[in-house]
Formats: sequence, C-alpha cells, structure tokens
Amino acid sequence: MIDNIKDYSGAMRKHWLKLLYFLFVAFFIVNIVQHRVVLLRRIYFREISPNIYVSKRMPINYNVNVINIVNKAIQRNNQFFQSKTNPIDCFILFDSTDTRLFSRIETFASFKASLWTSWIVVNYDGLNTDIIAHEIGHHNVYQRLGTLRYFKHMYNFPIWIDEGIALQVDFRTDFEDRELLSKNQDISSLMKLLYRRNNSFYNDSDSYENYTLSKYAVSTLLKTHSPDYIIKNYDVLYP
Repeated sequence: MIDNIKDYSGAMRKHWLKLLYFLFVAFFIVNIVQHRVVLLRRIYFREISPNIYVSKRMPINYNVNVINIVNKAIQRNNQFFQSKTNPIDCFILFDSTDTRLFSRIETFASFKASLWTSWIVVNYDGLNTDIIAHEIGHHNVYQRLGTLRYFKHMYNFPIWIDEGIALQVDFRTDFEDRELLSKNQDISSLMKLLYRRNNSFYNDSDSYENYTLSKYAVSTLLKTHSPDYIIKNYDVLYP
C-alpha cells in the first residue's frame, strides 16, 4: 500500500514538473514573439495615429488615407457588435520588401494573437476597409472568447463561425455565389457540413466554398441571435 502511494506521488510530481516546464517554455516563446513585435515596431514602423503603424518606407502623404481606412473599419465593427472595439495595433506594410522583412504573410492581411496581446498585419495590397474590417472582426471574436478560450480555437472552436462573423463586416461580394447557396439552404445540414470541414477549412480546393457557406450560415443565425451570443455559446448551440 505504501509503495503504491509512493509510486502515485512520484508520478504526480513528474506530471507537475512536465506541466511547469511546458508553461515556462510557452511563456518564453510568447515573450520572444512579443519582443520581436516591439522591436520591429521601433525599427520598421512609425506611429501615425494611436495603434496605427505604417512602414517607414511609406510616403507621408499616405497617412491621412491610411487613418481613414482603419477608422472606417473600426466603426463598421462597432456598429456590427454594438460596442466599442478594444484597441488593437495595426501594422501597414508598404510593399513586398516589407512583407519579406516583417511577416511573410501570403494573404492580404492577417490577425495575430498571443496570450497577452493581439495585432493585425496588413499587406501592401490589402489596404482597404473591407479587408481590415475583416481582421478586426477576428480581433472582436478573440476579445469575446477570452484569451485562453480563444487558443482552444485551433482545437474545437468552429472556424466557420470565426470566418463567418468576420465576413459580416467585410462587404466584398466575392463570397455571394447564389448557385452555391441555393443548394445549401438547410441551416442544420449546412452547419454539419462546415463542422466536418473544420480541419480542412483553408484547403485551397474548398476554401472559397467554405468562406461563402460560412458567411451565409452566420448571417442566417444572426436573424435570431446576437454576434456575442453566437460566439460565447457556440459549444451549446452547435455541439
């Protein structure tokens, strides 16, 4: 009996040591990411308005247009979520050289998050209200889920809800294929389909269809539920 207790105690001690080691490594990695962002902010960017940073290589006469675009994107989110968007740093790249140096993102823009902060990187060809509003939409999902719950996103939070919400403030007409939508009118069946595709959502072959169906599914749910309710109760509404 005593030997069993010792074995159990030793196993628990190893378990806690592994957990502490994991937390230490995670904390270390997160801090590296954050310090890299701060360092790059100081080296490559200038702040033209609170939380809005542009490449130092960008001509100064771009500043007013950049500020207007970002502020319109924020206002669009405020109206949709019926609340003020929490501040988020927005980094605007000027050209492909900036992309290579700073982020290497291959899309128009990207939302990034760590345990304590989040930010948006906008590529040189993504400087418009729709794309920035879309990424700020992801930020609002992040804020409503809370940090720890958001990071479960990669495991169980439905990507189609995240992207579907972001597309409600993104007014591009790219994702309004009427023929496709006419074949997927049943919302229950559509949600099941999107859940099955969660792990392959961004696959090139199906990504357009997934985005289009996600936008439609969320817009349908919004007829009876608020954005906050859909985000915070996804595991109850759509088990």
